[in-house]
Amino acid sequence: MSTLTKPAATKPAPAAITPRANAEVFSLDGVSWEAYSTLRDSLDANGRCNIRLTYDAGRLDLMAPGICHEWPKMALDRAVIVLTQEFGIPRRCLGSTTFRKEAEEKGFEPDQCYYLRKEKLAPFRKWPKRSADAAEGPSPDLTIEVDVTSSSIDRLPLHAAWGVGEVWRVDEHAERVTILLLEGRDYKPGDSGLFPGLKAELLSEALQFDADDEEARMGQFRGLVRTRLRPSAPQNQ
Repeated sequence: MSTLTKPAATKPAPAAITPRANAEVFSLDGVSWEAYSTLRDSLDANGRCNIRLTYDAGRLDLMAPGICHEWPKMALDRAVIVLTQEFGIPRRCLGSTTFRKEAEEKGFEPDQCYYLRKEKLAPFRKWPKRSADAAEGPSPDLTIEVDVTSSSIDRLPLHAAWGVGEVWRVDEHAERVTILLLEGRDYKPGDSGLFPGLKAELLSEALQFDADDEEARMGQFRGLVRTRLRPSAPQNQ
């Protein structure tokens, strides 16, 4: 008597995970401050800090950053590291920290933010390590803003509301950087006020390096900084 053997069940192959090239942005209107704050806190509590929220008086943008958003951000982050090392400037990076002002119904997360001046760094010694409210600390000296997405909210006024003195803005093609300096309540293009002699063109070149290794790209940028800016003694920030 022959025995029929049931073929073993085959498990479906796991779906391939493909990183997104472009960031996805979703916009909502009529969102209350309480709903925005609750959503931000819930995402953080569930390990979804990668979802970026921008809120301005009832309008909410949600963004999931993609490769085209993250690589220019990190290229400029490495540029900040090189510049602070070469100029002897202290540096504290708080990444995409959430900044919220309930009274003005504004909240946003810069793509990257830095504290570089000594008077800004000192308060961190007293800042609670687990504080979730960035309003308790000083405003950043520098932020990076990557504009490869189409946000429904103009984010520069949010940077200005926190008194961010300098913004490095990457254009939609991730090819050109503009240095924006806060004058009153608006930003004007110019040369860096944090790194003597630094022009936007040099930062734009940092986006064009084709080396695969990050250390190699940092070495290329360091060479340009030493050749063109000639940093000498540490700056007194």
